[in-house]
Amino acid sequence: MRKRLKIIYLLTLKEIKNFKLQKKYLVFLFFLFLSTIFWFLNALDKEYTSYIKVPLEFVNLSENKTFTSGHNYTGLLDVKVTSRGFKILEYNSTIFRSNIKINSDSKYIKRLKNDSLTLLLQTYKLKNLVSGHLGGDFKIITIEPDSIIFYYENTVSKKVPIKVNLKLDFKQQFYQTAPEVVTPDSIFISGRKNLIDKIDFVSTEAYEFIGVEQNLKITCDLKQKKGLEYQKTQVNVLVPVEEFTEKTMNIPIEVLNLPPNYQLQLFPQFAYIQFNISISNYLKVKPEDFKFTVDYKDINENTKTLRINMENYSVFAFNLKFSPKKVEYLLEK
Repeated sequence: MRKRLKIIYLLTLKEIKNFKLQKKYLVFLFFLFLSTIFWFLNALDKEYTSYIKVPLEFVNLSENKTFTSGHNYTGLLDVKVTSRGFKILEYNSTIFRSNIKINSDSKYIKRLKNDSLTLLLQTYKLKNLVSGHLGGDFKIITIEPDSIIFYYENTVSKKVPIKVNLKLDFKQQFYQTAPEVVTPDSIFISGRKNLIDKIDFVSTEAYEFIGVEQNLKITCDLKQKKGLEYQKTQVNVLVPVEEFTEKTMNIPIEVLNLPPNYQLQLFPQFAYIQFNISISNYLKVKPEDFKFTVDYKDINENTKTLRINMENYSVFAFNLKFSPKKVEYLLEK
């Protein structure tokens, strides 16, 4: 009994020591975290030099004109500033920054000589405007790019068809019975002539559907190209889908170009056709919708067979297969 009590005592003592060590460790981590926070706050309160991005937007553009920038401008100004770390961090962490808006006919922009459609903006002229936009906590050092060239061009419009980008996987025994119905099937796009001339159609975004077994009605977003305006940004698409089954028929083979007073016996006299058809159209397909022929002109002394040609078939049938491909014949006069 004493031995058991001693073991319990020693185990309890060990747990108490472990708890004290853990407590000391947690206290150490707490103060380490607290000191890190104070160090970080103290560091942010100092002044730093850094780049920030400022959105620049041009407004009140001339009607029927497209206003485009040169290759050196992306819509953002890279502004080198000096400010406290707090302010730089606060600005860079802001998701929705307000734009600096400039009228295309403002005093900051000048038209280049001998070319009224080319404009130049020297960004150093924007220093006071950008400073007022950012507030007094930022001291501006430089603005990049140092100059931006813009172009006025006549806006042209063009009507182009819509191309649907669908990847469809149908459930077994189902298929698409007709082409997609797109509403609207075409739209007007507007922009610079050199861009418009390169576009023959507008495609939808890519969509994929698996296990389709009924009519598919979807709204598709259009792929848009920068620098163009689109009459619509979405179209409605209907994909007609039906269940199908298999159907077979025996169709008599006709002889073409047979001279008078000649008879051509065929072996066999019928072509066997197998095809798929939607259940709703099953009864609409008749033997007279198909036409199989052989041509007397194809007779050759070196062979005793004629090739069978399928001249007509029902518009409702798909995945057609027929046999035989050739028939033997006996010519009689």
